[in-house]
Amino acid sequence: MRLNKLLVVLLPALLSSLIVKAQPAVTNDIITVHCDADTAQSYSLYLPPGYDHKKLYPAIFLFDPFARGSAAVSVFKDAARECGFIVAASNNSRNGPMRSSMVAANAMFTDVFKKHNIDSLNVYLGGLSGGARLATAIATNANGIAGVIACCAGFSGPPPATQLSWTFAGITGDRDFNYEEMQQTHQFLKKTQSKNELLLFNGRHGWPPPKVVYEALLWLYLQHAKRNSATDSLFSKFKLLTDGQPVSVSPLIETRERYKNMLSINPDDRVYKQKLAALEASEAFKEEVKSFDKIESKERQYQEKISLAFRKITGIDTVEIESTRWWKNELTGLNKLLLTRTTTDSNYVARQKDYINANAASEYENYYSAKKYKEAQAFLNICLVFDNDNPFVYYDMALIAAANNDRDNTILYLDTALKKGYKNKGQLNKEPMFGFLSTNEKFQALLK
Repeated sequence: MRLNKLLVVLLPALLSSLIVKAQPAVTNDIITVHCDADTAQSYSLYLPPGYDHKKLYPAIFLFDPFARGSAAVSVFKDAARECGFIVAASNNSRNGPMRSSMVAANAMFTDVFKKHNIDSLNVYLGGLSGGARLATAIATNANGIAGVIACCAGFSGPPPATQLSWTFAGITGDRDFNYEEMQQTHQFLKKTQSKNELLLFNGRHGWPPPKVVYEALLWLYLQHAKRNSATDSLFSKFKLLTDGQPVSVSPLIETRERYKNMLSINPDDRVYKQKLAALEASEAFKEEVKSFDKIESKERQYQEKISLAFRKITGIDTVEIESTRWWKNELTGLNKLLLTRTTTDSNYVARQKDYINANAASEYENYYSAKKYKEAQAFLNICLVFDNDNPFVYYDMALIAAANNDRDNTILYLDTALKKGYKNKGQLNKEPMFGFLSTNEKFQALLK
């Protein structure tokens, strides 16, 4: 996805020159603020306890893939309170066209800088999934961003081939379908000597636990904040996190990363240099690295196989499209791995299932929007295999049937969607694709 650089207007040096107005401060609560320049745009805002509009504050701007500003801020609230941050999250930015999200981002930036005294040297961005990709796109193309917390996704395309001018903190779940992407991004940024870290949590694709966000924000801030009594206190807190016990399936690898993160803040710390050297020399660590590399290679090869199967559907490869039976066999093969009853295999299977389903759903949306219903149907059939209890899959099946003027299957899939838990009956009446059923008795019965 290419970003139009002309859309990016986040220039902290310019924005900080705006007149800062004294605002009635509501601290330690999440409030909704409408932008002065465009009241259709709003954002959720958190001000730390003791907020004083005359003081400079670091700030982080967040992007949720479904425009849930309050949900995003709530994840960062504890970390912001500890680190003294202002947090703002757009209530308009969402997955979809980059242009509309950029409009929402610019409205939020301008309004926050106008109303609050932001430290232009400590401006950070964060996001989940598509919101993370938006955050990295802005940071890559704008001036004055100190760092980004990218949750469960990295860049819209390949990461920049040159060293980043800002700090990257990636976070991913051990069952997240973008796990492999985040691992590869981490390794790629290392090669470009970009300052970056990757934190793991136990879970699937979604906002990380607040404690993981706290560690990421603390690490980012300590990379850029000036040393004083306040930051010395935060440094001590980060040291406690570094010495804490990792809970991932690769505890020694994660411990090494934590030691390196500490040394990136304090390069001359002899204690952590010794700890790192001893860890990397241990046989247990070497064996864990071998096991990790093996599963990563296996995952990369499997996802390449799935990508090839997808290309057959889109016609990029002129080979026969894989049948629904082929996808069912893939599901059976993945489920067999669960017989080992190991956490490693369980997490691997969860990631691959979600990887297939999420990418199939995304491709379905693209082709349905383009009115290429044959390809859309093929991808939706994959979703039906891997997510057959999801009512939205059956609703989408009804849309495809309606596009083909298939009355009986449209009603059948809508009935199944409702039985699976689809709640929004009002949408059935509003959907133009179902207009040809307006006088159908069976359709009307579904609306009751």
